[in-house]
Amino acid sequence: MQKWFQSFSEVPGVGYKSHPSVDHSHLSRYSTVPKIGSYAMANKPREYLTWPMITGSGSTSASPTKQWTAQPQNTRNGETTAQTRLRQLYESLELPGELADYHFVIQGCCSVLWGLRREESWVLAEIERICWLDIRLIQVYSDIVQANNDQGFLSVLPFRYLISLYEQEGYLPEALQVAEIAVKFNQELSALDRIKSRIANLESEGTS
Repeated sequence: MQKWFQSFSEVPGVGYKSHPSVDHSHLSRYSTVPKIGSYAMANKPREYLTWPMITGSGSTSASPTKQWTAQPQNTRNGETTAQTRLRQLYESLELPGELADYHFVIQGCCSVLWGLRREESWVLAEIERICWLDIRLIQVYSDIVQANNDQGFLSVLPFRYLISLYEQEGYLPEALQVAEIAVKFNQELSALDRIKSRIANLESEGTS
């Protein structure tokens, strides 16, 4: 049976708590329950989920957390692209979805914020926070990034973003920590070698 959750905060082992800025008043009617269907493949039963559309009528394979989009708020000074995208993430995590859905909405937000980091430097702290959130998720539930037919792992972009961020800021032990996790998913091997070399060089300079 496919596992789904009413919100990301209900996923065991990740330690996520709802973001305090989320206004739940306009999210409540999207606390839907999927219909479970089944089919046979290679004489083995398989199940799938269908969800109500959160706008309009009908159903879709996309969970509410994947369907959700946020529009810029009409505040006094307006809402920047980064602020809107971050709000969309935290709202999405309050909605029902499967584990892979939460991974991809977190990773998608990371990518958008990473592209905006030079325009809005405040997003760096948010990038660090949500990259670690995604990493914790896949450490506990590694199968959500398993490629089809068990042929390795899908690319996990938060590894790359977080390593780059730490290296640029000179936090090499932290970058090494991320790289050591990444190689368990067969990713960022060159980054691991590079960081180890940089640390070794600094240690050598310190003893010379």
